[in-house]
Amino acid sequence: MKFTIHNLRMIKARFSSNGWVLAELFLVFIVMWFLCDSLGCMKYTFYRPLGYNIEHVYKLSTVVGGESRDTSLTDADKYLGILAKLEQEPSVEAAALCYWSLPMSGSNSYNALVVQDTSWVQGRCIYTTGGYMDVFRISEDPRHPFRDTPAGWNNVTLSNAAFERFRKKMPEFSQTTPLGNGDSVTIIKQMGKTGAFRSYRYGVEEPWFFYHLGENMIKAEFADNWSQIVFRVKPAADGPDYREKFLREIAPKLDMISSTWALRLVVHTWGSIILHWSSSQVVRVIWTTHLVFLLIRLSRSRSRRIRSDFVNIETPNP
Repeated sequence: MKFTIHNLRMIKARFSSNGWVLAELFLVFIVMWFLCDSLGCMKYTFYRPLGYNIEHVYKLSTVVGGESRDTSLTDADKYLGILAKLEQEPSVEAAALCYWSLPMSGSNSYNALVVQDTSWVQGRCIYTTGGYMDVFRISEDPRHPFRDTPAGWNNVTLSNAAFERFRKKMPEFSQTTPLGNGDSVTIIKQMGKTGAFRSYRYGVEEPWFFYHLGENMIKAEFADNWSQIVFRVKPAADGPDYREKFLREIAPKLDMISSTWALRLVVHTWGSIILHWSSSQVVRVIWTTHLVFLLIRLSRSRSRRIRSDFVNIETPNP
């Protein structure tokens, strides 16, 4: 308390001859307020639920090399074979095969859907098998689970953001409203709706269109396309050494097939894909921090001069 009163007296004594002290304190207050507000917003945004979960989730990568002894198999056949064997593994909770459809990833495909040829909504298309929602634990309507929806391009599951954007453009829009792709002939039926989610931690809620890929669709339309296989490991089976255990015990079982079609398996964990900062945010935080430290140094230097002047005023030499 005495220290506070002492500082206030020093500031009061300084005000009589120098009004820049008040301006300096006001500037420091503004900068600190801006910094604390920015950091608070960043913390709140970072810890908000994403709408999906990547804990215990792994991505399976395939590397092409060598010669295949079975030329009758397409890439789609090989990926489906891996997926079938992965789903049978005791340590695997759920697995899915998808194309350009991983969350928090640059691999994506966009398109637009329309209602009555007038109200368009653009969104990201998710092409995947039925286990996708279970792998990433995306909330969905329990009455219409994505796994049970019919495969095909005429059936779509909308994300909450996509549904709300349609409703904003057309208030009477509902889950029974038919959609189209703009050719006035194709009718796309809504099969369900997912909960709200964001692609990355500092993003906004995303409109996504989920298309369920059946085995025949994959073989016919994605025969030679590069695919992504993701799977969720049961928490009791996961751990720091799971990757090595997978390569040592599970991969050889898959290699029994892959050796005939020249694919090698590599597994990656997604534990490090958490934070996405834009360069402008990083630069702003760095420069703000630098400015605060500079002002603190100037304030301390001026405080020492104020203290010296105060002592000279209050305690004159006898």
